[in-house]
Amino acid sequence: MELQWYVGVDWGKSEHQVCLLNATGEHVAERKIRHTGIGFTELAMWLSEQTNQAETASIGVALETSSGPVVDCLLALDYGVFAINPKQADRFRDRYSPAGAKDDRRDALVLATALFLEPQALRILEAPDADMLELRERHRMREQLLRNKLGLALKIRQSLWRYYPHFESLFGTNIGLPFIQVLWEHMPNPEAARHRRKNSVEKILKAHKIRRFQADKILEQLRAERLPVTTTTARLLQEQIKLLFQQLALVQQQLQEVTHQLETKLKGLSTSTSATDISGTNPAKPSDRDILASMPGVGTIVLANLLGEAGQAIRNRDYAALRCLTGIAPVTKRSGKSYRVQRRRAANPWLVDSIYHWARIAAQRDPLCRQRYQALRARGHTHGRALRSVADRLLAVACAMLKTGTLYRRTIAET
Repeated sequence: MELQWYVGVDWGKSEHQVCLLNATGEHVAERKIRHTGIGFTELAMWLSEQTNQAETASIGVALETSSGPVVDCLLALDYGVFAINPKQADRFRDRYSPAGAKDDRRDALVLATALFLEPQALRILEAPDADMLELRERHRMREQLLRNKLGLALKIRQSLWRYYPHFESLFGTNIGLPFIQVLWEHMPNPEAARHRRKNSVEKILKAHKIRRFQADKILEQLRAERLPVTTTTARLLQEQIKLLFQQLALVQQQLQEVTHQLETKLKGLSTSTSATDISGTNPAKPSDRDILASMPGVGTIVLANLLGEAGQAIRNRDYAALRCLTGIAPVTKRSGKSYRVQRRRAANPWLVDSIYHWARIAAQRDPLCRQRYQALRARGHTHGRALRSVADRLLAVACAMLKTGTLYRRTIAET
């Protein structure tokens, strides 16, 4: 159904400004709503009254965001929701106020007018599938836990550097590993290391299956002369490190749980997108998950992120949208004699990270991707530029296979 009513919503934290235009672009009404359940119920009743009980499919809503609670509520109310980039909205705003004045009422009107005049410039949003939504949120939880883990490890290293630099320099980036906490609890300072026997350290390393560190070398370095800090400072830093290690252990446990839940969810997804036909002669096609998982460089985390963050583009087999979302599509700037192409910055940060690791692993393990990467490097391209070209090819191949319902390894075998 074509849009007959156009709504602009300038969203805020506690209140949202709403503006309504009719099919000819004339201003009909405006109001504010509270960010509460009652507020959105009142919005639905108000729009129904102002549009003479029009169907929700004929009402389009434009916002300066593509995610968040406001988008979720509007999608749940079955309105057509359109996202506009804040930079685009700023250009539309200049039509009404070249001086740069900003007002919530004007912004809502600008959004509604942009949807009325140029709906093709806005991106329509779809309600995410429950499975894809769960993958997206669990992946984001995992990434947040990883950041927390890194932050705690850095704090531990900083505290060790203040009074026990031998320990920090010996293990460095391995501080987050479980066996490090056990070693530190047995040897929290050089004095304790001097009273520790070699066989006790060997037992710790053996229990955690650590081979790259030798007990005698660990004791030799940790028994070095300590820094001339006061006893009080050393004691307080040890108490702080103990608390940080406890927090780190909890974060690591949560990280394992979330990763396991993510893997379980991926395994539980349907493995078939279509059943066999009535005659039973045509086999079922593989699911999007199986097709993407068959590609080189795609592991559990990359797969979960692709399905969760770019589910709509994958369902639509939209190669152009995937290029933009992942930051692969280049940005061309041409003016007069000036012409340059630069990296795209307006992209989904979660997908940018995943597409980088996808291309990086593929360039290591897939002969075709490695050949392309090496050829680009030989031509003078940087590491990142070469990986983006590899990722661009992988996205094109993925979209082609999604359209035909074929697996990557099966396609390679047939060729």
